[in-house]
Amino acid sequence: MYDIYMKNLNIQGTGAVVAAPDHNTPGGSYFFHWMRDGALSMDVFMDLNDMAYAKIKDNMTAYQGWVKLTQSQHDDNNDVRIEPKFEIPSGKPYTGGWCRP
Repeated sequence: MYDIYMKNLNIQGTGAVVAAPDHNTPGGSYFFHWMRDGALSMDVFMDLNDMAYAKIKDNMTAYQGWVKLTQSQHDDNNDVRIEPKFEIPSGKPYTGGWCRP
């Protein structure tokens, strides 16, 4: 189970955490990084590895870089600091429709 979990972290070396790595998820692709879910996943990653720096360093450094990338994007319509959903691998805010105003 741990190996499957790890396949969702640091996608394509970006630091992103993918919601579902399969582009053919029933109901539509879920190949996106969701900010809250990514943060929770990385928290669990640290717990699973007993906060051992040597074990978590590479993935945490990549994740920190991803957050910095996404939070520094420009969007004329929204403040990216409150944007929950991002494209992988670009880190651009998701602009498609998904039940929000």
